[in-house]
Amino acid sequence: MLDSEMVLVREGVFEMGSDDSSTDDREKPRHKVWVNDFYIDKHMVTNKKFCKFCEETNFLTTAEIDDEGDTLVNGEFQLVKGANWRHPFGPHSSNEQKGDHPVVLVTVRDALAYCSWRSKKEKRYFRLPTEAEWEKAARGTDGRQYPWGNEPPSDLGVVRARYYDGSLKGTTPVGSFPQGASFYGVMDMAGNAWDWCVDASDKHYYEKAPNCDVGGPISMSSDSVFRGGSYIFPVEALRASCRHSNCLGRASVGIGFRTVAPSRKWDSVRIRVLNRMVVYFALRMKININRRLNR
Repeated sequence: MLDSEMVLVREGVFEMGSDDSSTDDREKPRHKVWVNDFYIDKHMVTNKKFCKFCEETNFLTTAEIDDEGDTLVNGEFQLVKGANWRHPFGPHSSNEQKGDHPVVLVTVRDALAYCSWRSKKEKRYFRLPTEAEWEKAARGTDGRQYPWGNEPPSDLGVVRARYYDGSLKGTTPVGSFPQGASFYGVMDMAGNAWDWCVDASDKHYYEKAPNCDVGGPISMSSDSVFRGGSYIFPVEALRASCRHSNCLGRASVGIGFRTVAPSRKWDSVRIRVLNRMVVYFALRMKININRRLNR
């Protein structure tokens, strides 16, 4: 039985991307995409849920193994020794009082391991969303600019998202901005923390993308897409069409994830998820070998 906190997104066509002259070229062109039915987490995976996974499996995240994570020091991103999902700003910080906040400082490998654990636990297949699934869940079928519509994120005393507005305020508990809910009622699709997607990064993918979602590109580039903006990024990153990417093996204090569950037994993206795991471990082996050689 699916978690009651998942939302069903019905199959059909929606318009993905943007043709606005002010948007980044990687969001162009705007194009129609057919997406099959799928369920998506209403909220991002929280520290509490991720902790349960780690405790039951004795899992160590990439940042814990590497003993470093990409975090903020005086407002600037730096690799900090001892920074990980339990200690997001270094060894002297803690998330013990933030169980209902989105887990951050997790890599694609960490997120896929969580998906695998959840799949076994609930006897159903879970994975990361494709870019098309993520964007449809965020903006729906009416072409809106933001998950909630076209209104500004903060307007007439109504605040719809946690984002950088001149001061870094940190993450909030998931679902803290109900007026920022998406077309389908999914929370925090704009702001708070970015969501990892399963697709590898390709700035020009939209120019050649098929009109039916089969998952995005698989690449040895080691970059994965993340979507949705965060408390660290300004208002421009909150647009539903906004795309960013980072090394899939690099844990960042601004990136978390949520899962999807396809409604059909056969999922065309599944093989791509497996390929991403192969790519990841190949890269990890190469990194570890290089470190040993350079000692």
